[in-house]
Amino acid sequence: MTMSVPDGMPDSGETKMTGTMAWNPTALDMTMSDGGAKAKSGDDEPKRMIWVDGVAYMDMGDFEGKKWGKLDLKAAAKEAGDEEMTKAVTAGLDDAEQDPAQQLAMFLGSPNVKHLGSGQVDGVRAEHYKGSLTVEEGLKGAKTVNALKPEDREKLLANVKKSGIKGYDYDVWVNSDDLPVRMTVDVKTPLGTVSTSASYSDYGTTTAIKAPPASETTDLLKILKEAAERSHSSSI
Repeated sequence: MTMSVPDGMPDSGETKMTGTMAWNPTALDMTMSDGGAKAKSGDDEPKRMIWVDGVAYMDMGDFEGKKWGKLDLKAAAKEAGDEEMTKAVTAGLDDAEQDPAQQLAMFLGSPNVKHLGSGQVDGVRAEHYKGSLTVEEGLKGAKTVNALKPEDREKLLANVKKSGIKGYDYDVWVNSDDLPVRMTVDVKTPLGTVSTSASYSDYGTTTAIKAPPASETTDLLKILKEAAERSHSSSI
């Protein structure tokens, strides 16, 4: 997967991600390389991330003598004591459970999509579709959006439109199992186009994605809690 962000926007440049992803339940093992601002500053080392059971593990090289930093997002939201945040995080994890076929169904169900014919993509026979979704259509199936209060949903939609984003342009190749082989999504903004292009292969391959050993992992939430407690104690 490659994401290109135009100059003038946060994290501008090109980010590439390769790896393995599974659904139901969601798990991934990805390596990311940044060709944008971070690379220009010298921070261009590829970063690896593992996601298992709703917990993210980031390869931090050597952090307090451990290779991996662990962050349990649900636990972090509950620790914050914010019910709305907990709902949003839970909904976000539910969104991540959507497999490519579910994501594709939303796009192919739009009346603004055209079938352009057949062809070969990466050695696979596939059907070519192109079209667009409005902002409303693009956000409709997102549980993170549905979890918001009605007034907050309206604010989100208004802010997206205010930013100059009018919709999402899709270019998709679909195999005989109705799964995407290649998908490009362009979002036009006043500063330029944010483009995400992904190629998918080896569907159905069984690959065990496992969390790193506990002996090599540092709990980032625990460190943050301890730091907050020390700060509170010193201010009394």
